[in-house]
Amino acid sequence: MTVAADGAALRRAVCAAPDDDLPRLVYADWLDEHGDSARAEFIRVQCEQARTPWMSARWRQLHRAADHLRRGHQAEWSANVDGVARYGYLGRGFVETVYMFSKRFVTHGNKLLDAEPVHTVRLIDLHAAAGAVPVREFVASPPVARLRGLDFGNSVLTFSEMEDISYAGTGPLAGLRDLTLEGGAIIGPLLVGLMRRLGGLKHLRVRPWDGGPARSVLEVLFREKAFERVETLDLSGTEVADAVPALAASRHAAGLTRLHLAQACDAAGIAALAASTTLRNLAVLDLTGCPVTDADVQALAGAVFAPTLKVLVVRQSQVPRANAKRFAGLFPQAEVVV
Repeated sequence: MTVAADGAALRRAVCAAPDDDLPRLVYADWLDEHGDSARAEFIRVQCEQARTPWMSARWRQLHRAADHLRRGHQAEWSANVDGVARYGYLGRGFVETVYMFSKRFVTHGNKLLDAEPVHTVRLIDLHAAAGAVPVREFVASPPVARLRGLDFGNSVLTFSEMEDISYAGTGPLAGLRDLTLEGGAIIGPLLVGLMRRLGGLKHLRVRPWDGGPARSVLEVLFREKAFERVETLDLSGTEVADAVPALAASRHAAGLTRLHLAQACDAAGIAALAASTTLRNLAVLDLTGCPVTDADVQALAGAVFAPTLKVLVVRQSQVPRANAKRFAGLFPQAEVVV
C-alpha cells in the first residue's frame, strides 16, 4: 500500500467513527511520521480541548494553541468541503460542522460525510430562492439521517416547518443529539412534541421571539418530562429572563450539566438559580453579560450545584476582574471566569 493510500485509509477510519478520538490520534501519529507535525499537533490539541470544560483556563490555553496552529492552514485542512459548503468549521482536527445551503446538502451530503467526519450542518437561509429546498424534503433526505446536529438558527421557521421537523423526529432525525431552533413559530406544543420524538437529543439551543411568547414556550418545555434528557441548554441572547425562574424550579432540569444564559438572565433569574434545588449537576454556568454582582457570586457558591460546578463565567458583569481568584476559593472545584 502506498503512503497516500495509507493516509486515505486512516481518514476513512476517522469518518467511520466520528465520535471516537482514537482514529484521529492514530492519524495524528501517522502525520508526524510523514512530516506534517503541525496538523498532527492540531488534531491532538483540539481533541484535548473537546474533553476540557468550556472556558476553563486549560480550555482557553488550548483554544489559543489551536488558533495559532490553524493560522495559514484553514483552507488546506478544510479543502474537502470546498465547492459544496460555504465554510467548514474544524473540530477535533477535522471538519465537524459545515455552513451551507440545504439544497447542496441534499445533493452532496453523502459524499461530504464520506470525506469528513461532519456531525452538524448549520443551514444558510432556508428560504433562499436558489439554495434551499422545502424543509420537509430536507429532513427526509438520506444524508440528514447521518447527522448528529442541525442548526436552523439562521432561518425564521414557520409553523408548518416546525411541524415538519417535529414529525421527522421518529424517522430521519431520530439520531439527532444537537439542535438549534429560532423563530416566532416555536410554540410550546410543537417543541414538546419534538422533544418527545427526539429520544437522543442532548444539546438544545432555542431562540424564540419576544419576551411574553418566549416565556410561555419555555415554561411548557421545562414542565416536559422529556426535558430530563437535555444536558446542554443554550438560551443566550434571547429575551427569556423571566423564564429562568421556571427553569430553576423545574423538576426535570436535573440532567443539565451546561447552562448558557449569556445576556439572557436578570437579577431575579440569578437569585432563582442560586436557590434551585434541582440544578444539582451543573458543571458549566455561563452568565456572560448578565447583571451579576459580588453578592450573587457568593450566593451561587451556596447553590446545590456548587460541588459539581467546574466553570462559572461572569464576563461583562458587575464583578471586578480582580475578584476572580478570591471567588474561585468559594467553590470546591470551579474556576470563576471574569
